[in-house]
Amino acid sequence: MNRRLLALATLTTATLLATSANAITYCAFVDTPQIAFGQYDVFSDVPLDAAGTFSYECVGIDQNDLIVVELSMGAGSGNGMRAMSNGPHSLAYNVYLDAARTIVWGDGSNGTSAYGPVKPNPGTNTVWIYGRIFARQNVTVGTYSDTLTVTIVY
Repeated sequence: MNRRLLALATLTTATLLATSANAITYCAFVDTPQIAFGQYDVFSDVPLDAAGTFSYECVGIDQNDLIVVELSMGAGSGNGMRAMSNGPHSLAYNVYLDAARTIVWGDGSNGTSAYGPVKPNPGTNTVWIYGRIFARQNVTVGTYSDTLTVTIVY
């Protein structure tokens, strides 16, 4: 399995090409994966949920090959949670593979699961991703963000 890194700035894409026997083989993002949470209410007892998608395309991949899409932990706040930051302040959140927000998207370590293995369809493949900012966090007003790295393994 080869690793291909696609870096994301706040959940920018780059395409990496690999040559194999005279054929060009690659997987690349079609759009930038991101989740926009909107405004967070520090007094709410309900977590702030949001969803988004990312799309990828694989070219020259053998139809029997499987891919895996891994997500780095980014800034951590402990216990497998991620943290968005605003200067010295942080806001705990996580990214999930399921709408119920029970399967933490990661690289398969520390209780996380990667997306896949899946057989990519010809053309564009779209995947839903789900985010959650946990309720009742005492944070200061401001814009919070995190940068994660997504890796397509094929």
